[in-house]
Amino acid sequence: MTHLLLIHYILSQYQCGSNYNKFYYTSHHKKESLKREKLEQLAESLELSIGQPWASEAKWTDFILEVFELANMINQYAKYLQRV
Repeated sequence: MTHLLLIHYILSQYQCGSNYNKFYYTSHHKKESLKREKLEQLAESLELSIGQPWASEAKWTDFILEVFELANMINQYAKYLQRV
């Protein structure tokens, strides 16, 4: 038996009817829609994290700026979701 066939029998995504798409649609790993409230909570959590004492060290400056930008984008998207 070749390695490829062996992998085909071992991997769980192929055990569900030998079809990856069938596994994807029947598995418990489906994407959930993002809700505005959850996005706002995540952005607030990020902002609180970058306000921690460890974040005042110079080596974190670039990282903090990126996280702040990410939190800002999340908030903008949350506002967009509120409008639509």
